Amino acid sequence: MNGNLLGQNSNAWKGGWTVTKHGYVQVYARGNPSSNHRGYIFEHILIAERILGKRLPDGATVHHVNRNPADNRPGNLVICQDNSYHQLLHKRARAYEAVGDPSALRCGLCGCYDNQPDMYVDKQGYAKHKACLSARAKKLVRKRLGLAENSPIPKKAIKKLCVECGIEFKSYPSTRQLFCSQFCKNKYQIGKQRNHSLKKEGGHE
Repeated sequence: MNGNLLGQNSNAWKGGWTVTKHGYVQVYARGNPSSNHRGYIFEHILIAERILGKRLPDGATVHHVNRNPADNRPGNLVICQDNSYHQLLHKRARAYEAVGDPSALRCGLCGCYDNQPDMYVDKQGYAKHKACLSARAKKLVRKRLGLAENSPIPKKAIKKLCVECGIEFKSYPSTRQLFCSQFCKNKYQIGKQRNHSLKKEGGHE
């Protein structure tokens, strides 16, 4: 029966405050519109609402400047109009901690931060080092050509004749490319399978 009691009457009472597994402090404030079903509210939200003199607007969040979720001093709290702005503050804080520049960008390939002039930003807003893009492009070329890692990439292609259609095409000398296109390769393989089937049927006769 005691398990259903709330507040100071509960056997689980710990003085009116508790800490979540993520380090956020919750305080007992039953009757507060922002409290949960147990009567608890995050302390940083309670302090922010007291400073504002009203409830936080819908979608608003509270940011901890020093990124310590238990440090709820008023000077360590910033009220953000939405979560997008909250995440932007975290992003700039991580960049500042990494290279001392809050406007630095994080490379999506190597994960390192760098100044914007050394980065390429695509249409979706993702940043990558120009050097990382070049290295990835060379890696893909080596994989397509069947070359070993870090081996030199041939600079000049040679002319070859397609085994299927006879059209001239260019290919690197280190590759064993026999066809000018995937279409010709598929057509050649289909013809080869058809000839094999005909020979097999003729053998049974």
